[in-house]
Amino acid sequence: LGKYVEGLTKSCMRIILDELTSESDDNEQYNTTEGKHDLGKRPRSIVLTTYREPISRTLSSIHQLCNKQSGKRTNETLEACNECRYDFGTEVWDRVVNMTNDHYEGVAEVAALQIPDVQVISLDMVDISPALDRLRERLKADAHRRGRKGVPKVPIRQWRNPERKSVCSFAMTSEMIKSLGTAQAVYRNLTSGFL
Repeated sequence: LGKYVEGLTKSCMRIILDELTSESDDNEQYNTTEGKHDLGKRPRSIVLTTYREPISRTLSSIHQLCNKQSGKRTNETLEACNECRYDFGTEVWDRVVNMTNDHYEGVAEVAALQIPDVQVISLDMVDISPALDRLRERLKADAHRRGRKGVPKVPIRQWRNPERKSVCSFAMTSEMIKSLGTAQAVYRNLTSGFL
């Protein structure tokens, strides 16, 4: 996915730079010596933030914690992962829940940013591939309209996590799910379009 996003980003930047250059030729709205740009109502910067459903994010974090790089974990974490249940290692699991809530509070702050010339785009992880595909098609159409060859070829593959459960396949408790209230509220607001 990283090379795909990188290719699209480079194409977007190339189109934006071409627009800035053509605007400076058409009318002197772009002044490189003073660093001034007048692009009307178009954003000059885009902030992209992604999110996913909080329970699946929390389970993914637990998977990362217990099944990857275990040599870097504390004994408390390793013991909790080996037991792999909430009633053993409650403090470890509650820290993961708190990290998820903190993450969503940060996502909410970014999604609510009101900065001139900056557009904030928030995407649910389940929507990111279709959104990038639509962006790629729009870039191709724009390049074709301008008489260019198109966007660079980026190999499209099915990305999969090759790793399997090795230590812990965690089952979240209702207590943990209730504790994700902050993250769930932010997620509902994001998916409903309130942020």
